[in-house]
Amino acid sequence: MTIKMAGRIPHDLRRSGIKHYVEAGVPPQVVMRWSGHRTMSTLLRYAIIDLDDLRRAGKKASDYQGQPTAVRLFPAPETRTGPVPAQAPAKSRGRRKAAVELRAS
Repeated sequence: MTIKMAGRIPHDLRRSGIKHYVEAGVPPQVVMRWSGHRTMSTLLRYAIIDLDDLRRAGKKASDYQGQPTAVRLFPAPETRTGPVPAQAPAKSRGRRKAAVELRAS
């Protein structure tokens, strides 16, 4: 039995099924088992973002009335108070001692 759908391929059904499982809140490990994917990176290839996804995200952002959250793009530099801790002495760059001594016979 063949289903004729203009502009569609059978793989579109697989992609659509995976997307619906994820949107329904099924844990990614379960979706991976169902779809046969071994890695998360392969599964994420199916995370197709369409126009409806973008509209929902825009609505969610415009409806948000909570407190703004700080976003750190770069980690804050470390600040220290008090004395600077002592550093270990630098290692000698001379010859290393041999693990085994060689003796003339």
